Amino acid sequence: MYSRITLGGHLLYQAHALRACEDDIDARLALTSLLLEENRDDEAVKLLSPPPSAVLSHSMHTDKLEPWWLNVKVKLKLSHIYRTKGMLEAFVEVIYPIIHESLKFDSMHQKVLF
Repeated sequence: MYSRITLGGHLLYQAHALRACEDDIDARLALTSLLLEENRDDEAVKLLSPPPSAVLSHSMHTDKLEPWWLNVKVKLKLSHIYRTKGMLEAFVEVIYPIIHESLKFDSMHQKVLF
């Protein structure tokens, strides 16, 4: 396990990396994992939560297919944190659209096969 100093250095490095490239999902998930190791769950949730609606219009890039907060990996990590913390309502709010989309896709796939 990392010492506190080493882990703190990794957190600082990851935070700087994330500022340089906000849309980097892997950097965001790595920083989230480090925050969770430090028991900084609230900061991890904030890092994976969508930005405020006022920021949404300014931060959207037209060349991106989807913003980082709609990525399935981000949603799954966020739902895992909510489930672990016992925040069932928030967990369902995040996980339901993923399950719904998966079932809808599976249903459409089965119709094509028959």
